[in-house]
Amino acid sequence: EKVDFAAIETSGKIIVNASLALHHIQSDRLRSETIARVKEMQPGAFLLIEPNVDHYEPNFHRRFQNCYRHFHHLFQVIDRIGQIGTADKNALKLFFGREIEDIIGKDDKDRFEKHEPASQWIDRLKASDFTIKSDLLKAPVEAGCGVEISYRPEGFLGFSHGDETVLAVICAN
Repeated sequence: EKVDFAAIETSGKIIVNASLALHHIQSDRLRSETIARVKEMQPGAFLLIEPNVDHYEPNFHRRFQNCYRHFHHLFQVIDRIGQIGTADKNALKLFFGREIEDIIGKDDKDRFEKHEPASQWIDRLKASDFTIKSDLLKAPVEAGCGVEISYRPEGFLGFSHGDETVLAVICAN
């Protein structure tokens, strides 16, 4: 949040990868300001990877439902991973359990897992004059463990399990 992007010297195209990071920024204003500062760098590509779920929701009941649905699907995928043992699966679930605790067990001012739907991130990118490069994300990708990876008409590549798209990859410039 406090990086002076203008001080970064470059001799070519910049690619910015914000993977599972921007949802930790506490407020809408700071999220928008951070994206605007990235835009000032004129990156050749800005890859934004974020969970596709509304945990920024102020209503506890709706946030709880969103949380339950999202992590229910995520835990089902973890259980289907054949290449890792039970101990590693439990370690992954413990990691995500801490996120669940943050999402539904803390006061809003103390929360850091404030995930938003991909459409919110796309709106923020467009408001900072980014162009969504959805044409780069249309290639079909084979996945296992019950995960379907597909282009979403909203402009992102979605990783889905059942009826829940749990992760979004957005490309902009």
